[in-house]
Amino acid sequence: MTIDEAIEILSQSANAGVTTFDWDYKDAQRLGIEALKRVRKYRPLYAGKYPHLLPGETKE
Repeated sequence: MTIDEAIEILSQSANAGVTTFDWDYKDAQRLGIEALKRVRKYRPLYAGKYPHLLPGETKE
């Protein structure tokens, strides 16, 4: 799964009215979305230094 795919899936479930009474889960979901966006933004700058993919991530 690519970072873009993960962001899309997490965003869809966050915006689709997934009902949960666990606010920590919703906060963790938003944190994950924002963290993946930052990885996507800064990875090109540090690709030579940190060429590794995240666990479960694919190139395409």
